[in-house]
Amino acid sequence: LTSAELPGSLTTLSTAAFADCSAFADLVLPKKLQQIGDYAFQNCALTQMTFPASVNYISSLAFYGCSGLQGFQVAAGNAKYSTSEGVLFEAKKTTLVLYPMGKQAESYQIPGSVKTIGENAFNNANVSEILIPKTVSAINEGAFAGAKIKTLNLPGSITSLGLYLCEDCTELQSVTIGKGIKSLSYRMFYKCSSLTEVSLGSTLNTLDSLAFAYCTSLRQITIPDNVTSIGAGIFKNCWNLISVTIPNSVTDIGEAAFYNCMDLKSVTIPDNVNSIGKSAFDGCSSLTSITIPDRMTIIDDMTFAHCTSLKDVKIPKSITYIGDSAFYICASLTDIYYDGAA
Repeated sequence: LTSAELPGSLTTLSTAAFADCSAFADLVLPKKLQQIGDYAFQNCALTQMTFPASVNYISSLAFYGCSGLQGFQVAAGNAKYSTSEGVLFEAKKTTLVLYPMGKQAESYQIPGSVKTIGENAFNNANVSEILIPKTVSAINEGAFAGAKIKTLNLPGSITSLGLYLCEDCTELQSVTIGKGIKSLSYRMFYKCSSLTEVSLGSTLNTLDSLAFAYCTSLRQITIPDNVTSIGAGIFKNCWNLISVTIPNSVTDIGEAAFYNCMDLKSVTIPDNVNSIGKSAFDGCSSLTSITIPDRMTIIDDMTFAHCTSLKDVKIPKSITYIGDSAFYICASLTDIYYDGAA
């Protein structure tokens, strides 16, 4: 299928209407069309798309995988949407809705009128750098997921960050989190396999689960002093992570937080830590020593399993329970100290 003629009476294109019609390149939308659903044109060969004045809803995933799509246009009189340089905005340009996947650019400057970057707005976008103005206060779910960006600077004006924000940005190398941002969202940099430089703002207090999981090029990171909790799996499978600085403000380390960080040689657990989740250091095969804080009462299941280079462990008197396989296959473990005594 290369083209279609749609009836003038059509008001809705529902989910996946023309999905995976990979040769589909030519379409004129009828003048009464109002809604375009999720994946309506997924993986089509469209290069341009003009929306009629009647359209009042366009799913952020409607053109998912349209790698040749160069730009959008909106007919005069549309009350909901507008365009600039082929990029789709809401009418007053306070929300950036969708950057066309096939629009190639070294750098894109988001207009100063924009306050919100919408869901999936730059999903798989072919742009190396996105310049975000300080007018932006919210970036919604998956906004940069899969984009070809190499650097990302998030200004401190941002108060809301959606889930999966930069997931699968495999070319992303450097990230700066501005002062004012208080939390990193779930799977924010998940599978950003080229990420090497991370500067976290001093106002951060929450690192959500899996935020840096599978960042396999990350070598070191310093967690800011305000952070109280390290989320589950946050550095999971960061194989090349050598060092991490955990501040005294941290009270909880989540389940599988450092799972399979095979190059992590040493880590100091602050005295204020009350709990370490299951498998938190499971698979840290280069870890040689660990000191457990006096506040802790439980060493949970598989916490230090497969730490094959671990040689000595200091267990405080406060520990009342050691879980299943807590030190499973710690083949090099020779010295265990309980309350200071061997």
